[in-house]
Amino acid sequence: MAITFKLQDIDEAIENLHYKSETTLKARLLKAVRHYYIEEASSESLQAIDTEDLVQAVWDTGADPELIKTKRKNFSSLKSSVNSDLKKLYT
Repeated sequence: MAITFKLQDIDEAIENLHYKSETTLKARLLKAVRHYYIEEASSESLQAIDTEDLVQAVWDTGADPELIKTKRKNFSSLKSSVNSDLKKLYT
């Protein structure tokens, strides 16, 4: 069963993480993900966000395939770190 949530839930989670600077990688990742949720229906219709798009947004790689490939290796660790922060916040 899919988890459903509201835009307010996403915004609340982002706010409660209290990342100190908007320029940190964690904050940039959250901002990039939030960008895909532009309306309430997005949480129901959006199935996945392309990792390459998130890498480009977080590290500002442009379309450079080598740079994207290099940063993809870091993406998993970054995503894991943010997920860990969310788990700590809500458990």
